[in-house]
Amino acid sequence: MWGTQPYMKSYALLVDPSDPKDKSLWPDWMDKNTTLPISYAANARVKWNGSANQAVGVINMPQDWYAGPYVVSQTGVNRVSETIMFASRYFGQNLWGGGALITGITDWDFSGPQAVPNPTRDGTPYTVTSNGKTITVNKDNRFGAVAVYGDQGIFAFTDGHAKSMNPIATNPDEKNLPAEDVKNMWNYTRS
Repeated sequence: MWGTQPYMKSYALLVDPSDPKDKSLWPDWMDKNTTLPISYAANARVKWNGSANQAVGVINMPQDWYAGPYVVSQTGVNRVSETIMFASRYFGQNLWGGGALITGITDWDFSGPQAVPNPTRDGTPYTVTSNGKTITVNKDNRFGAVAVYGDQGIFAFTDGHAKSMNPIATNPDEKNLPAEDVKNMWNYTRS
């Protein structure tokens, strides 16, 4: 998955004890007895580059409707200590699609919440409805899908360090600044 990071041998590393591990959003075809909840999601951000959808996250899902690269080596990241690799996120799964990713494509919320932090949202709850059930992903939609504790999310960066910070600080102005803005920690291509 991420060629420069240690091989993970323990499932427990991917589960936050405070994650409710709610499987109600998962598609009905998933075997809910063998599919595992995952509390952290890879940065698989997709953005419009002016002519096509472009993968700007570091661990992306191969798709023919957007341009890669699908996995970015550490040497390909311009701001290694400031680019998100993983973020805390509840309601994820290890089997399919967005279950282990945050893409920013909220049409995929049924496989795992997808919204990236965005301070220009209105601050109302971020809810997702799937299989006839609505859950609250976050009390404040500005935090996106990132699980928060006292307005702090847990982030692992592409250089290997991790820290807690306010999710809004990872993407301070989604609406008014270009995707390449140096403050957007979800885009590995920024200078």
